[in-house]
Amino acid sequence: MRLSVKIMAHKKRAHHIPGLLERLGLTDDDVIWDRRSDRWDTGRRAWEAVDQSADWGCVLQDDAVVCNDFIAGMEKALATLPERCLVSPYVGTRRPSASRVERSVQAARKAGVSWIRMPSLNWGVGIIAPTDIIPGMLPWCDRQTYPNYDRRIGRYAIDVLRLPTWCTWPSLVDHRDDDSLVGHGRGRKAHQFIGEDASALDVKWGSAHVDLGNRPANSGRRFPKRPIANAVNDQPNVNALRVPTQAPFVARNRQKPAQVLRVAKTQRFGVDAPPKRPDAESPAV
Repeated sequence: MRLSVKIMAHKKRAHHIPGLLERLGLTDDDVIWDRRSDRWDTGRRAWEAVDQSADWGCVLQDDAVVCNDFIAGMEKALATLPERCLVSPYVGTRRPSASRVERSVQAARKAGVSWIRMPSLNWGVGIIAPTDIIPGMLPWCDRQTYPNYDRRIGRYAIDVLRLPTWCTWPSLVDHRDDDSLVGHGRGRKAHQFIGEDASALDVKWGSAHVDLGNRPANSGRRFPKRPIANAVNDQPNVNALRVPTQAPFVARNRQKPAQVLRVAKTQRFGVDAPPKRPDAESPAV
C-alpha cells in the first residue's frame, strides 16, 4: 500500500510550506502553487502531479496541520478499509451538520472505532482517493462550475462512482486557525486532532466504523407525524362514529359590507372618486 502526497499552495501562505514539507518528508517539487487565484486550477494540477503508480493519492491544502508519521500511518490505515471510497483524514466541527457529526463523534468515541463513514465528502483540507479514479475524475470536474474544488471531487465520487467517504478517527489533520482565503471565516477545527507531536503509527487501525448520524425522526416537520395504528390503538373510536344530535356551530361573518370600492376606478383622464356601493336593503331599480 503506497500513498503519494502533494500540496496545493497559495503565495499568501508560503510561510507555512517549509515546515509542512519537513514534517511530511517531501520536497519543493511536491508543492503546486496557485498561478491565477483559481482553486480548481491549483487543485487539478496537484492531482495531476500525484504518482499514478501509487495505490492512493492525497492532496493537502497549505493551511493543513499534520501529525507525525502522517504518510506511513495513513498507508497503514488505508490497508484496513473494507470498500472503495474517498478518505478524509479530518472530521470538522462546522459541516455538514454540526449535530449529526457530533452524534457520530460521540458514537465513535464510545465504540472505539477507527473510522466515521459518511455518504459524501465534506471537507477539503485533505483528500485521499484511489489513483485509478483520477483520469476520469479530472475531465468530469472540469465541466462543473462549483467554485470549491473539493466539492467537485466530492460530487464526482458520489454522483458518478457512488463512493462514500471514510473519515479517520481520530483526525490526523487539522486546520490552522487563520483567515480563510475564500471567505469561510475562522473556527475550522477538527473534532479530535491527535496532535502535531503524536504519531499516526500509534493509532490502532481497523475496519470498524460508525455511520454519520441519522436525522431526528421529526426533523423538518412543523408537527409530529401521526402515529401508525398498532395492536394497542387499532381499535375503532366509538365516540368518533356517533352521529351528532344537533347541528354543529358554524361561525358567521358578522362584518358589514364595505360601503366604498377598495380600488379606485381609473379612466382615460384622471382618476374617478370611488363610487359608493348601493345599500343592501335598497330595492333594485
